[in-house]
Amino acid sequence: HLAFYFHSEALQNTMVRYNWAGKLGGSLCLDQPDCFFDYVMPVEANLGINKANYYLKRKIRQKIDITDDFYTHSQLDISWQNTSTKESKTEGTYSNYFRLYLPIGTELLRLVENGREVDFAVVDEAVKPNIKTTDKTDSSKLEIIKTTEAGKVNYGLLIRVSPGETKTYSFYYQKPEKIEFEKNGLYKLLAQKQLGTDNDEYFLEINFPDNLRILRTPSGSVTKNNTVEYKGLLDMDRVFIYSYSKK
Repeated sequence: HLAFYFHSEALQNTMVRYNWAGKLGGSLCLDQPDCFFDYVMPVEANLGINKANYYLKRKIRQKIDITDDFYTHSQLDISWQNTSTKESKTEGTYSNYFRLYLPIGTELLRLVENGREVDFAVVDEAVKPNIKTTDKTDSSKLEIIKTTEAGKVNYGLLIRVSPGETKTYSFYYQKPEKIEFEKNGLYKLLAQKQLGTDNDEYFLEINFPDNLRILRTPSGSVTKNNTVEYKGLLDMDRVFIYSYSKK
């Protein structure tokens, strides 16, 4: 898990070009017509004074539905299992300030915690609200902080996972623009890995509409009718490229 920074602009540009600078990934559709770019990057920060990260098991599941009129409806499920057994300097509650980085303009529509709908309000970072967690039992809405950074939007909230507990959060979101193409098109998804994480299970499902014919899918994926599935690890930045045509 290495990232490089150089004061030399030329050297730093080389690191960026080879994806060694730890930057948020840019579009993969530059100068490509009929190409639709999608992006996701989950980012975590342990705010607890412990080493709970060591005891975490994490699973990521992403589902993308492409509608008949070529809009995308997405769902990202993340499960955290805290296998620690007690509160101590090394073990204990995982106090995770979680941020979900998405393409600019993406709107967060729903949030579900362990099957329970969460009532939330998206607040711009400039307002600087008090961060509340879904552990609260009062009637106030959960405040999710929205930030724009490096051409991405991110939604941030504090998630606590106690010793021996498993929590699953489901984020439902939608990009504002539709997939535009004449006859043949490309869909490119960059699933970016956070520095320091390792071997997280990652499952991706993309459902194409019946009015599209799938022409090419990523290596290692499985196609069933108009559904393409991939199962592996998010142990590196993953790029998924699909090509299709109108029927």
